[in-house]
Amino acid sequence: MPIVNQISVFVENRPGRLGELCEVLAEEGINIAAMMLPSGTDYGIVHVVVDRHEAALQALEQ
Repeated sequence: MPIVNQISVFVENRPGRLGELCEVLAEEGINIAAMMLPSGTDYGIVHVVVDRHEAALQALEQ
């Protein structure tokens, strides 16, 4: 059974914030394989599975 790494990102719940997160990954050529966004009020946690885990971590930490 393959191991899949999930990245969880704490984000502000405001228009465009999810798009900004996806744009960061797109600029690095990172493909999103799965995403889950539980609803929240002011903040939430976006859970993503990507094809290049380490590269995604580096890009999102910038």
